Amino acid sequence: MGTRNTIRQNPLADNEQDYIFIKSDAKTYKITLSDIDYLEAYSEYVFIHRSADRLMSLMQLGKMEEILPASQFIRVHRSFIIQFSKIEAIQDNSIWIGKKEIPVSRTYRDALTERVQQRNLSGKPDL
Repeated sequence: MGTRNTIRQNPLADNEQDYIFIKSDAKTYKITLSDIDYLEAYSEYVFIHRSADRLMSLMQLGKMEEILPASQFIRVHRSFIIQFSKIEAIQDNSIWIGKKEIPVSRTYRDALTERVQQRNLSGKPDL
């Protein structure tokens, strides 16, 4: 086996999936999906940000997008995938998760706007 980081997905259905395994450094970590705030691409690495810490894994963000359940996560920028339920505020072309401001690119804005409107009671979001 090589040293490339790999991800193994829980083989349950999308709505039952609640964790994944991520290799970071020399360890494989079990990550509960609900603990993930957002994922950030950095070159060929992905930083998995959680409220308590962040892990770095050698993989492409696009691969993570394929693996993570679309019902919980949404890509908002070429460098960011967010946990939809962790959004605290939206303004202009930005999302706030905690104190982190995450940009929303034109490419992904429509999909995000549509998803927000499904739960928005007060009109169109400020994107």
